[in-house]
Amino acid sequence: YYGPQFRFLASTESIYLRSRKLFDIVRFNFAFQKIRESRHTRRYRSAELLHRNERVDAYSVNLDLKKVIGRSDVKYGFEYVYNDVRSTAIGFNTATDNSFEISTRYPKGGSYTHSTAIYFSHRVKYNNRFSFSQAIRLNRNDLFADLSDTSFFPLPVQRINQQKLSWSGSLGMIYTFENGWRLSSNLGSGFRSPNVDDVSKVFDSVGGSVIVPNSKLGPERIYSFDLAAEGKINSDVAVDIGSFISYVNDIIVVDDFILGGIDSISYDGVLSKIFANQNKQEAYVFGVNAAVRIKLSERMSFFGNTNYTYGRVLTDSLSAPLDHIPPVYGKLSLQYEVNRLETEFYIFYNGWKRKKDYSIQGRDNFESATRKGMPAWMTYNLRLNYRLKNQIEIQVAVENIADYNYRVFASGINGPGINFIFNVRKRF
Repeated sequence: YYGPQFRFLASTESIYLRSRKLFDIVRFNFAFQKIRESRHTRRYRSAELLHRNERVDAYSVNLDLKKVIGRSDVKYGFEYVYNDVRSTAIGFNTATDNSFEISTRYPKGGSYTHSTAIYFSHRVKYNNRFSFSQAIRLNRNDLFADLSDTSFFPLPVQRINQQKLSWSGSLGMIYTFENGWRLSSNLGSGFRSPNVDDVSKVFDSVGGSVIVPNSKLGPERIYSFDLAAEGKINSDVAVDIGSFISYVNDIIVVDDFILGGIDSISYDGVLSKIFANQNKQEAYVFGVNAAVRIKLSERMSFFGNTNYTYGRVLTDSLSAPLDHIPPVYGKLSLQYEVNRLETEFYIFYNGWKRKKDYSIQGRDNFESATRKGMPAWMTYNLRLNYRLKNQIEIQVAVENIADYNYRVFASGINGPGINFIFNVRKRF
């Protein structure tokens, strides 16, 4: 089980408003986050209770500048992000009251990442109907992990020290037709550099298997294209539709791994097969979404949306399901407003995730589904919001009114039952 999580966030922002040759606006932001979390494990009928604690300190600095030149907007800037991760662990025998050392979830010697980036973007509005934009970003990611403690695992490397240089860019356009409909499109590339969790974590994802660090893990890259249209069919009906397709290479996947010439080690007293995150595969992801808003009367309106995503990993002979791909899902909502009272009855719905669409070696929690996959579900919910004259809002909500038993795809636990919410908000 997870222990309580502690989060602290502080940020400050300075804005300079004075037109100069290089800028019209300058924004400077500094932020700090402190995160504490823990995981606790006790196997059935075991006297050993294992505690693993993590501490993350995160710092970020952003400098953003903007300049308007005729019909063009130019934005450029700098970003720096630093994350420091510390991990401790201890075991406790509830029968003898003795404590003992156990392996930490992240490197015991500590680990950190820092990212430095510069970016430039330009948008030009040729007329009231057409605008075009382009952007580029250059990023350097550094990662360090101290794996020198080999008390529990014979890791072949003592330290992981990575420096990765990556870039991303985009081209976009927006065109507005005479009838008010708007068409937008974007072509872009991106990347995701491995973090401490990807590179250096040691944990058991499924009983009898253990995922170990891989110092050779590199970034994932993505190339995508999207197309969207939005507009009004008439004065009472608004529609929004969109689609995208993405190609991803060097995907980070969990696969069999040989560690120091062996394929299994003992983890928390269980002989476990060794796996590791590796850059091995290519994949494509396709998705469509649609939304509609209908004004039924002066006080009542309807809103509905749906989302569908399809993803496959590409291999030499066939394609297999890509993990983290949800089934079809969406929301239906009926809203009514009179004077200071707003009411909303809404439904969240989720389609079937069939077993054949699960990624067996990914992180879809294949073992937590039924024999046929994860069943479809929907919840009925009601929300009331009342605004008082003195800038006070009172909100009452009931979620999952039918107390329906369901489980979200890839989750290991069932969703919450009927839930009551009462909230008071004061505006100053």
